[in-house]
Amino acid sequence: MKKWLIALIGIAVVVLSGYAFLSNGFSNIENIKVQTYDSSTDEYGEAKIITDEATLKKVTKFLNRANRETNVHYEMSRREDYKIAVYYENGMSDNFYAWNHPGLNVFLKWPAESGVLRVENKSHRTELLEILND
Repeated sequence: MKKWLIALIGIAVVVLSGYAFLSNGFSNIENIKVQTYDSSTDEYGEAKIITDEATLKKVTKFLNRANRETNVHYEMSRREDYKIAVYYENGMSDNFYAWNHPGLNVFLKWPAESGVLRVENKSHRTELLEILND
């Protein structure tokens, strides 16, 4: 009996620590503002505010499961496709600049963290682009 309890506690510790290390720490998103860049006018379109709870949960999942790189600097060959502002329930916010690389990933530059997120999972990438373009 004692061995089973120790094994169960060990498994719980591994699962919880795995979640903590594999998550990018996004939670409690209140709303998201998305603006699409129009290369013909060299301006951003009208802002779209996303407040739907189910959509916010999906975006949170995509951001938490994205591949993260820190302390990197990229020079992009073209302007971003989207400007995204994420607002949290505690009043804080994060800004992202997103590029769609068809067939590869959605590349999210995260200036506040000097890093990037790459949404590489095909279904996550497709759903995220549908949300951004909707």
